[in-house]
Amino acid sequence: MSLLLSVYHCMQSVVHFEMKDGTRVLFWHDVWCGYCPLKIQFPGLFRMARFKCATIQEVVSRNGDTCHWNLTFVRSLNDWEEVNICSLLALLVGKEVLPEGKDEIVWWLNS
Repeated sequence: MSLLLSVYHCMQSVVHFEMKDGTRVLFWHDVWCGYCPLKIQFPGLFRMARFKCATIQEVVSRNGDTCHWNLTFVRSLNDWEEVNICSLLALLVGKEVLPEGKDEIVWWLNS
């Protein structure tokens, strides 16, 4: 199992996901928004996430053409943690989950 994890972490350094419908991309674990997984960028929020292995499709809802991010945590955020959620939501602005099309793995060198 540790060999498989090592290969996975090595692959994350050379590939990222181009998100389409969000069915294949793990919200916290995969590289799809920036240059490292969101669990690395926001470790405090990741520790509190209710669904750590959720796909993007599972944490987004659509209202017409608008996407809404539905992140749930095991407890309410404290005042000092609100800065982190605001930073995360600011990062997600403009990220759109498409109604169709499959997520794709892209080599960093090709993008």
